[in-house]
Amino acid sequence: MRIQYHDDDTETCIFEEGEKEEIRLFVMDELGTFDEHKVDEIHATVIKRMMETGEGREEALAYCRAFC
Repeated sequence: MRIQYHDDDTETCIFEEGEKEEIRLFVMDELGTFDEHKVDEIHATVIKRMMETGEGREEALAYCRAFC
């Protein structure tokens, strides 16, 4: 993920192709479940954290490992 800054002081988070899917699969593996609701909930939390903090994929996966 990268952050694009605009002239009007706004930011846009841009994810690389397949990055969100990779994180979702990682979450599923860490949780050890196929429960879509639980996976979606944790996946959304990890993505939201990335966008709020500007963390990259590696930091997000480490957070997930500790959080899951």
